[in-house]
Amino acid sequence: RAHGLAVSVNAQIGSATMRDLPALMDSIIEIGATHWQIQLTVAMGNAVDHDELLLQPYQLDELMPLLADLYKRGLDRGLLMNVGNN
Repeated sequence: RAHGLAVSVNAQIGSATMRDLPALMDSIIEIGATHWQIQLTVAMGNAVDHDELLLQPYQLDELMPLLADLYKRGLDRGLLMNVGNN
């Protein structure tokens, strides 16, 4: 930031982390980030052997409205949420 670069944060969304997203957004804004890339945890790497890390399809019904709300609230506070390609 001191050299004029925008600060961006990447976050994986999994079954255990979904409920932490509002507080995470607050922390991201507090550190001065202007962009937040989100993506769903997929069955790669560590998640291959740990199904509990993955969102279940039924959880998307809760996640999508939450993300829409966070997106709007973030814009009002100078944070742009981007969806990553997973």
